[in-house]
Amino acid sequence: MGARSTRWLVGAMLVVLALGCAAPPGAQRERQSDCADVGSPSLMGTSGISYGPHVAQVAELLPACTDEAVGTIMFLPGGGYTELQRGMVHDPNVRRLRDQGWVVLIVDYRLAPLYQWPAQGSDVRRAIQWWRTTGAARWGAPSAPLVGLGWSAGGHLSEWATVREDGPVFDAGVSVAGGTYWPERLDRDAAIALLGINPSTARQLDASTVPHLDADDPRLLHVHARNDSIVAVRQAELLAARVEEHGDPSVHRVVIDDTCGHSLRCLTPERIDPFLAEVLVSHDEG
Repeated sequence: MGARSTRWLVGAMLVVLALGCAAPPGAQRERQSDCADVGSPSLMGTSGISYGPHVAQVAELLPACTDEAVGTIMFLPGGGYTELQRGMVHDPNVRRLRDQGWVVLIVDYRLAPLYQWPAQGSDVRRAIQWWRTTGAARWGAPSAPLVGLGWSAGGHLSEWATVREDGPVFDAGVSVAGGTYWPERLDRDAAIALLGINPSTARQLDASTVPHLDADDPRLLHVHARNDSIVAVRQAELLAARVEEHGDPSVHRVVIDDTCGHSLRCLTPERIDPFLAEVLVSHDEG
């Protein structure tokens, strides 16, 4: 068995173990919020919220750290599609958004290689639909504007569910270091886990975002680093070219940083704050 096949087998075993240890659907648990006033019941977070029938289709709700919420950010963790690095949601650049009135909903999705594409995209769409029709009202949070925000694999999924209008979509999307075009990433372990070995061209393009972005798509912010060693900056450059040719540069923005690497450090206040302000203005005018 080759090294790549061994990684596949180990990844599948880890997924099975994770699912076996997961709480059953509907087993909701309260957890302490990291808002300053952690003693307030309204600031308690809730985990184990089911948005679908599968054991992996669960979410965690972190309320806004303000008296009134302005909208909801659906945070999609990264992890190469084979794990979920939920801890990134506590990055200061994400945490401060709650101080500005945003509810944060952390959404899990099925993992590769046990579940391959389009399972991940379908899960995100299910979560969007659930939040708009059921979840927001149940938890007393805004159903709109609903902004997708993800890092790495989660960034790809956030962007995909913003530009693919053949299903439920975000009102706006933010991708930090997410992939955009799979035909140029087939040599990566993430591609093999997500798409399988020698995936068809149609499968590669379906999972990509570049071919699907058009001028009438919702607002989009893609932030990438030139020194990203995991997802090459070429992915952002391809998206930027698509924006120039088929998108709307006034609402679809690609920002390339020189040194922030493959991390949420790229999501600085100077980048995300004006974008979210525009989202709120568009929603109010809508």
